[in-house]
Amino acid sequence: MKQGIAMRPSRFLMAAMAVFVGIVGAAVFQCVFAYAGKFDATVVTLACVAALGLTARI
Repeated sequence: MKQGIAMRPSRFLMAAMAVFVGIVGAAVFQCVFAYAGKFDATVVTLACVAALGLTARI
């Protein structure tokens, strides 16, 4: 029987991913806000951040 080493997520990598998602969210908001307004920018930013956050946990 093969025993593996228990892997834990790195706090540093999780913090780096959170910062990356925050920066991407801000960039998406600024780009969409310039063309479509606050409401549409908020909706698109939430969708983008949710998609990135969900794929980061997999």
